[in-house]
Amino acid sequence: MPPSESDPAPDSEPAPEPDLAPEPAPDSEPAPEPDLAPEPEPAPEPDLAPEPEPAPASAPALRKAAKRLPLPPPPPPLTGFPVTGTAPGDAGARRQRSDTEPPPVAHVLLALLTALVLGAIALSLWTAPPVAPEQLHAAAQATVAAPGFVLTDVNSVTALITPPPGSAPNLRRTQMVHVLYQAPDRVQETGPGPTGGPVEVVVIGSDHWARAGHGPWQRFSPSPGLGAEAAQTVLSPLQGAADATVVVRHGDVYRFLPPDLDRFVATLLGTSPAQLSSLRITATVTGEYVTGERISGVLGRQRLEVDITLSSVGDAPPVTAPPGV
Repeated sequence: MPPSESDPAPDSEPAPEPDLAPEPAPDSEPAPEPDLAPEPEPAPEPDLAPEPEPAPASAPALRKAAKRLPLPPPPPPLTGFPVTGTAPGDAGARRQRSDTEPPPVAHVLLALLTALVLGAIALSLWTAPPVAPEQLHAAAQATVAAPGFVLTDVNSVTALITPPPGSAPNLRRTQMVHVLYQAPDRVQETGPGPTGGPVEVVVIGSDHWARAGHGPWQRFSPSPGLGAEAAQTVLSPLQGAADATVVVRHGDVYRFLPPDLDRFVATLLGTSPAQLSSLRITATVTGEYVTGERISGVLGRQRLEVDITLSSVGDAPPVTAPPGV
């Protein structure tokens, strides 16, 4: 509806009275009093808390300082290793250092253990026995140089055939020779003679005697160099071991090859190495002396073997001329 004249339209202008409300605005500027709240900005006093940050910053420095600290000298032997008792001021550095590296005591222990291991290795090498050739050479040379010994020589021939059914042939033949040796050129030998009976021979220098069984002694004309030759024959197995070029040890048994193999085999087995198969030469060492040698090989369908045993090395009885001759 259109307004009537009775309506006091102009009186409605007082409605702008609400504009009066802003007037207090200038007076309300104190309202920014809430801005006083920033006064708690001193609350950044929490920034004081970061002051502990120097502690983390100092940790690397402490670690570097700890690394620059010299390690304590090793303690005297058998007195233990001090792992406690450090100064109180070192506790923090020790804890920080333990995060990145072992304590100095660990270095000391490692150094001492390393020294002990190296020392044990050096001691074992220093006290280790000599190699096999040197051991055999030394024992054989000591036996050769002994003033005397008793030697037993067993020679055997074994047939490598299967006996016919129902037969019991003698597949093994043996001969035994006893020798008494006295350096430098005395030899007494007892063994089977050409006829199979026992024969005893005594050689002293260029003189020699012989008898069959228990018969009378017979003296023969002197023969210069006979005693030296007889002694060389007795010592030849030992000399081969003393000069051995190839030696392999198994316990107290040494397998070896003499330098002059042809002569060695011919003297002991009566044949040449070229005619033998499965040739084997060994020596047994007991203490400082050679106490046995064995030489064996196969010739055709036979096994030849010489088994030598030495005893009373260094304290054998003397070789004397037969009485009454």
